[in-house]
Amino acid sequence: MEIIEHFLCGKENNPHTCEDGLILGEHIIGVIDGVTAKGKRLWDGKKSGCYAKEILQGAKIEDLEQNDIGRAGIAQNLKMQFAFENKAGYFGYPVLNGMGIDKSMIKRYPVKKGDVVILASDGYPVLRESLNQCERELDNLKKNDSMCFRIFPSTKGIKPGNVGFDDRAFCRFIV
Repeated sequence: MEIIEHFLCGKENNPHTCEDGLILGEHIIGVIDGVTAKGKRLWDGKKSGCYAKEILQGAKIEDLEQNDIGRAGIAQNLKMQFAFENKAGYFGYPVLNGMGIDKSMIKRYPVKKGDVVILASDGYPVLRESLNQCERELDNLKKNDSMCFRIFPSTKGIKPGNVGFDDRAFCRFIV
């Protein structure tokens, strides 16, 4: 695989608080859409999304099979998860939280050698063919609907001083 372009930016324009992430390996590429912390609890001094991102980025599958530190670290929080997480149905949505995902919720897209693939987190409300085009769409949203209730209805707008309404991660590559 050949990476064409990638980008990562936190809504606060601070790499230490960005909860999205990229995994750019020789045989694996991933975009991690972190979650905005709902509470004030820190995990080893980090917000939950940053902590989970670092675990995923530094984890080896073999190590996690033996000692799933991510699941152990969030075990208490899993008991309080939202009612629709990993539930098939109109309001259901898949979440990587260690609880398993209904197979009907997993989408697979066939790709072949030479295909261009774009992976992005939900910090990009509109996905286009390049990072530059996606950033232009986001700039348009920032200028014309910074509170995200007209053009792109969402649960949160752009806070003063932030560079976006959510962290964002983007990677375009050729298979």
